Amino acid sequence: MDKKEKLNRIFLILLSLFVVMLGYGILLPTLPYYTERLALGANLDTNSINFHIGLLTSIYPLFQLIFVVVWGKPSLRSS
Repeated sequence: MDKKEKLNRIFLILLSLFVVMLGYGILLPTLPYYTERLALGANLDTNSINFHIGLLTSIYPLFQLIFVVVWGKPSLRSS
């Protein structure tokens, strides 16, 4: 594999990470607003709202932590 092909692969990986983080960065600031607005219409408890916001925001980093190891091992073997 030549240097240009390696740079193209790295660029593709960085671009896909940027798109994922951009989506996550847009979701997090608006998530409390929408959950509070929807929950107020349904007359839910504010503790329940806070719990679900915390759960939704912690699931992504948790699975990222788990699957970075799972996908990291096969990627080392393929290079």
